[in-house]
Amino acid sequence: MTRRRQFLSALTGATVAGLAGCGYRPGGGDIRWSEDLSIAAAGIGSGITTADVVGDRLIAVVDSSRTFDFDSSEFRERGLVYAFETDSGTRRWRDELPEPVRVRALGDPPAVGTEHAVYGYGEGGERWEFEIGSAPLGIAAGGERVYVRTDAGKLRSIRRGRQQWTLDVPASQRHDAAVAADHRGVVYRDGDRLRRVDRDGSRQWNRPVPSETGDVRIVDDLLFVSTHRETVAVEVASGRERWRSDARLEAVDVTDRGVCVVSDERVTAVDHAGERRWRVGGESGGIEAGMGGFTGIVADETAVYVTSADSIFELDPTDGSVRWTVSHDTVSAGPFRVDSGVLVLVDDRLVCHHPD
Repeated sequence: MTRRRQFLSALTGATVAGLAGCGYRPGGGDIRWSEDLSIAAAGIGSGITTADVVGDRLIAVVDSSRTFDFDSSEFRERGLVYAFETDSGTRRWRDELPEPVRVRALGDPPAVGTEHAVYGYGEGGERWEFEIGSAPLGIAAGGERVYVRTDAGKLRSIRRGRQQWTLDVPASQRHDAAVAADHRGVVYRDGDRLRRVDRDGSRQWNRPVPSETGDVRIVDDLLFVSTHRETVAVEVASGRERWRSDARLEAVDVTDRGVCVVSDERVTAVDHAGERRWRVGGESGGIEAGMGGFTGIVADETAVYVTSADSIFELDPTDGSVRWTVSHDTVSAGPFRVDSGVLVLVDDRLVCHHPD
């Protein structure tokens, strides 16, 4: 990172904006604005567990925040859900839940599950609630529906607080209760198979998966299945395998050029047929993730943005070469590509970087 970026990464957004009057013109990686989200003040252990951009909002979830109730003279644990403007970091709304959060799905709609209930949110923070009767193991959201898998062997489809359908599925442990959803329906793991169910509850396809399958996620028209050794891309509509790669999945994004996959130490780009276009990091060189490896990615036709535990990188989408790097103390979530720039969460602060 250049000395200029080291200097600018330490400045607030207001300070950087003020430099414009002195002849400064922002470049790629410079801070456009930053905003203190003031989440740490919510209680003990109030760090953000997960965050994602939904529409024009950044939704952030705090699984458990502990505060002292002076009326009962006891500590109380609760979950917290926040929404912030993506163009300024201004808080749009905040919600407090009666219990800690166990599962979360920041899709359409944003939703979380506690020990006894599922909660979903509208654009203005309007909350609906559905009592699920047993502990949630996995949750996914898409097409205005929330799909939750419980330890009682149920897969439930919920829309705006009303159950649409329920299926009996094998009881499982949390580690193999993976679910993923989009506007068409939901995919869930059933032992050594993946099964897809349409949004109306009708069963579609099923296909075998390795026993060591971990995460599953849907991006655009592809379902990505992660194991300890590889990533398999499956067509959501048909269940047909499109390709597989030796890049283990930590994060993924899809563009017109193909697919970009982040693993611990590497960033790999493949075309839509699964042929590798380029790879950087690890033994391939070109970029170093540092301690903790790479953690997030977002890509478009002009750039690939990657985060590690303490840095954000912009890569050239044609060959993976590094355009710029900015270091932070701790990058806790991101990157997120929005109209105002590229967002990362740095501890309790939302930072917007200028793209190139």
